[in-house]
Amino acid sequence: GAAQPLEQGKTSYALRWNPSTQKNSGLVAYEVQERGGDAKDLAGVVLWRTLNVIASRIPSYTVGDPNFAGESPRSSGQYFSYRVRGVSAAGVVSVWSPLATNVNTGFTSEIITGVSNYPNPFDTRKGGPAGKTVITYILGGDSDVTITIYDLLGYVVKSFNFPPGSDGGRAGPNFVTWEGKNGAGAFVSKGGYIARIKVKSPTGSATTLRKIGVIH
Repeated sequence: GAAQPLEQGKTSYALRWNPSTQKNSGLVAYEVQERGGDAKDLAGVVLWRTLNVIASRIPSYTVGDPNFAGESPRSSGQYFSYRVRGVSAAGVVSVWSPLATNVNTGFTSEIITGVSNYPNPFDTRKGGPAGKTVITYILGGDSDVTITIYDLLGYVVKSFNFPPGSDGGRAGPNFVTWEGKNGAGAFVSKGGYIARIKVKSPTGSATTLRKIGVIH
């Protein structure tokens, strides 16, 4: 199961997950990974990093607990995400757990921060991740989010809407993929586009813009 935080709003906190079972050679350890932190650090928000590999007898981990090697309290007012997988005696790893609730380390007054996209520009002729872009942003709380893609003449190319608490509208980091297509499903022309991200949250509203380049 997902590595669920047991509490919010603290710089040190416990994660817990349902025990995994390896049918062949038996489970010996769990690998725990984290992403998140400073909203200005795109790599930190996007890339997973291994925190620790711990013995399988305890399906839990305390973030920020110095009793775990390399651990120290997280900075306040940030968001973090976690995932876990089992490792067998033969070195076979399980699939990563589903993503759990994002953890906040204290109240943030920012409605939206860390707006970026990667890659930028992107080439719609390419396959895989290089052929689409991921718009990422951090929400201070569950919010209603509308992302509208415009061309440089101001025409609407495509719109996305995410209700509060859904992927794209949840507190913490969000990742929305645009494959470079318009509302009719056709690839757009090369050039510059503007993503307008409009956020309505319990603490207020905000709108931010991000320029996205499409190359062929």
